[in-house]
Amino acid sequence: MNDCALKDLHETELKLERLLKQLGLAPNSPEQKAWEAYRDAQLAALYPPGDVSSYGSVYPLCLAVLKKALTEGRIRDLKALTTSGEGDVCYGYRASSNKSN
Repeated sequence: MNDCALKDLHETELKLERLLKQLGLAPNSPEQKAWEAYRDAQLAALYPPGDVSSYGSVYPLCLAVLKKALTEGRIRDLKALTTSGEGDVCYGYRASSNKSN
């Protein structure tokens, strides 16, 4: 189960990497690093660092599942920036204008 969860996480992280590249965002950009810090803080809040052996053998599985869910949220949020509805003048990322620079 741990191996499957880690494989799923890795596939989701690859999707995020491809989306970042498509959007012209570097994986080490300040925005992405800030999101990673947020993600890691969320994980640490649920599973405080220290004696992780107290979390049991299911800990790697749980950590991978939670990290995957947070990464899927990041993907959803980034994709939302690339689409807008009629009259939506406040969405943030404009892929077409970014490519002309």
